[in-house]
Amino acid sequence: MRIESHPVLDFAQRPSFTFLYNGREIEAKEGETVAAALCAAGISKLRDSTRSNRPRGLFCAIGDCSSCAMEVNGISNVRTCITPAEPGMVVNTMVGDTKLRDLETAIPTPRLIEADLAVIGGGPAGLKAALAAADLGASVVIVDQNYMLGGQLVKQTHKFFGSVEYYAGVRGVHIAKELIKRVEENPRIQVMLNSTVTGFLEDHLLQVNAGHGTKLFNISCKKTVVACGANEVMLGVPKNDLPGVYGAGAIQTIVNVHGIRIGKRVLVVGAGNVGLILAYQLLQAGIDVAAVVEAAPQIGGFTVHANKIRRRGIPVLTSHSVVAIKGGDRVSSATIAKVDGKFQPIPGTEQTLEVDTVALAVGLQPNYRPCSQGRCDVAYARELCGFVPMRNRWMETSKGDILTAGDCSGIGEATTAMIDGELAGLQAAIALGFGTDAAKARQEELIAVGHEFRSAGKKGAIILKGLEKVSIHE
Repeated sequence: MRIESHPVLDFAQRPSFTFLYNGREIEAKEGETVAAALCAAGISKLRDSTRSNRPRGLFCAIGDCSSCAMEVNGISNVRTCITPAEPGMVVNTMVGDTKLRDLETAIPTPRLIEADLAVIGGGPAGLKAALAAADLGASVVIVDQNYMLGGQLVKQTHKFFGSVEYYAGVRGVHIAKELIKRVEENPRIQVMLNSTVTGFLEDHLLQVNAGHGTKLFNISCKKTVVACGANEVMLGVPKNDLPGVYGAGAIQTIVNVHGIRIGKRVLVVGAGNVGLILAYQLLQAGIDVAAVVEAAPQIGGFTVHANKIRRRGIPVLTSHSVVAIKGGDRVSSATIAKVDGKFQPIPGTEQTLEVDTVALAVGLQPNYRPCSQGRCDVAYARELCGFVPMRNRWMETSKGDILTAGDCSGIGEATTAMIDGELAGLQAAIALGFGTDAAKARQEELIAVGHEFRSAGKKGAIILKGLEKVSIHE
């Protein structure tokens, strides 16, 4: 199941070791997660659902759902998609009700960390926010629930569009390496991985849970930038929870980060940029793509991405959707059909495809919840794909000490996430007294460039309309 050669990525030989899964030895590579190693071993089903006893497998690969929860070294409900595998680790499938540990021994005493700025999320927006603030002299803590920095950038093999300043012609994986290197080399930035912000407390404290609940921290910070990204949208089709049904981002993680074939033959649902790019990345990895289906009458992504897969003989079927998924402990087939103007299946148009994997690339929803928990005003903007925090032109929310950036403030491209991240980081540092005239001038430049990027293309007017709905004017 491991990818031996790739036209873009170099999956160099990494040290291997074994851990126990239900008493069976599983080989893992250094840097792999538990779920990735199990996938490489051909194991798709990770557990059964508690109430309905239905098989569950990996879905999001970013720790936001419970589909991959297992018992690791005696700790229940561990999200194995973001838990690095370790030599000698003991992993077991959870059966029935899980027992809570003795609360008197389970809750540790919080350790205090002090910083000028806390950044929630280590993706493109969070990294740029941290670097911008630290370069002005602020001390920064980045908190990310994943086991590595970079967010979605670490899995993007395509070259970016835009200007040279914003990495035009550079692959996302290389952008991630550059930003991560700059963060790791900056003495003013501290990074907390495998850590989750669980609450905004009084007196500018953030509560952070780490080590699967075995470690607790309180971060005392004057400002917070929320840059925690987005969540995959689920498609309402029977058996959408079957192992072998994955979010697009999860497949990119398994294939492009860990170098593992997610399956043998894939149906991609959704022809936005994510779905089209994913289809091509699967082909690069030597994985067969049966088709890309899109319920809308036209593709939502760039034509250049669609043409790349069409030239490889992959059909891109608009006005089509998946209407049924079949399989036991793993997907064995998927049925697609034409849909009418109300997205309802047209009888007699069904086609059944023999696939073992269904990739859902049907959209993202902003993860606005940390801002909401911090009592920031939020508003619904369909143009931005859901509820997002209200903010002013400098990315400050209604709670001035909380700023926002990236997909959690409205779904967009990685370029605009980096622009908004830098803008938020600069604003946080300036408000704390680290500002300079050059920094303020840079802010105005970022605002102008961000508007230019968002105005481009057929969706530009729609995005700008959404931004107006959630803007705080001063």
